[in-house]
Amino acid sequence: MVSDIIGGKGHNKNNNNHYNSIQPATTDGNDLLAGRLPAARVSYDQPAEGERVNAAIVALVRNSELDGLRKSIRMFEDRFNRRYKYPYVLLNDQNFTQEFRDGIAAITKNEVRYGILDSDYWGYSPSVTPEGTEKKLAENKNRYLYGGSLSYRFMCRF
Repeated sequence: MVSDIIGGKGHNKNNNNHYNSIQPATTDGNDLLAGRLPAARVSYDQPAEGERVNAAIVALVRNSELDGLRKSIRMFEDRFNRRYKYPYVLLNDQNFTQEFRDGIAAITKNEVRYGILDSDYWGYSPSVTPEGTEKKLAENKNRYLYGGSLSYRFMCRF
C-alpha cells in the first residue's frame, strides 16, 4: 500500500501546538536523518526561516524515464533539496529495474523509496469497463495529447 511505502505513522493531534510525532521514514528502522536536519512539523501556516516541514518528493515514473528523472532530480537537488534533504518516493506500475535504482542512487544521497502501484491504484475502477475505455481512447486518440494512452489515463489519478 502507498501509505506503507511513504512510512506514515499517523498524526498526534495536540491543540496546544502544530507539531506532531511523524518522523522521517527509513528502510531499516533507524533514524538516518536525526541530528542532521531541522525538526519537521505539519502545519498550514508559513514555516520559520530555515525550518524543514515534514514532506517527501513523490514521482510517478517508468523505468524508461530514467534519464529524464535523473536530470530533474539533479536540478532539484542543486537548487533546493541539497539544503533540505527531502526523501524521494518513486512509484511505478512495474518493478523498478536495478539499472534504474543504480542510476538514481548515483545522483542523490537522500533516502529513496521505491513502490509498486497495485491494481487498486493503477487499473480500472469498478465502474469502468475495459471495452468502454478502449472505445473512448480510440475516439480521443487524435483529438487530445495522450488521448489514446491508457497508461496516461491511469496516471492522471495522481
